[in-house]
This record gives sequence, C-alpha cells and structure tokens, in this order.
Amino acid sequence: MRAGLETAWRRSVMAILIMLAAADAVSAHRRDEYLQAARIAVEPEEVRVGLELTPGIEVADAVLADIDHDGDAALSGNEKDEYAARLATGLTLEVDGTHCEWIWKR
Repeated sequence: MRAGLETAWRRSVMAILIMLAAADAVSAHRRDEYLQAARIAVEPEEVRVGLELTPGIEVADAVLADIDHDGDAALSGNEKDEYAARLATGLTLEVDGTHCEWIWKR
C-alpha cells in the first residue's frame, strides 16, 4: 500500500514540475518580442484600423525610451502621435488596388 502512495505522489510531483516548465516555456517566447495586433473595420465610406502594440519585458524599456523623448516617464499626446506617425511610414493600406491615406484618430 505504501509503495502505491509513494508512486502516486511521485507522479503528482512530476506532473506539477512538467506543467511549471511548460508554462515558463509558453510565456518565454514573448519576453523579447513586440506583439502586434490589428483590428480592421470596413465600412462603406472608410476603413478603420486599430493597432495594439505590446512590448515584451526584455524590449519594453527600449520601446518606451524610443517614445518618451523628454525622459519624464510619461507619454504625452505629442509623443504618442509622433510614434504613431513613425509607425505609419512602414504601413500601407490598399482597398481594391487603391492606396489609402492614413488619418490618425485617438
């Protein structure tokens, strides 16, 4: 009976260790990445694109320093707008082969 309990206990401990190792491996891949998500709404007269950018912990300081030019640890509206404008230089949008102009809205 005791051997059966010891085996079950060891299996439980191994299962917990495997789950912890897997959880660390799953979360580790985003630490040094800049995750980007886009939401696109197509209307008859406009296309709205919402971008959500989430820096991983290893790149967050560099990203924030790139946006926060005055170094006050607060992102002003102008700093956000300037960063968005810089991002837009790498983005293109076409609808039915027609290039669309970006109009920024907060």
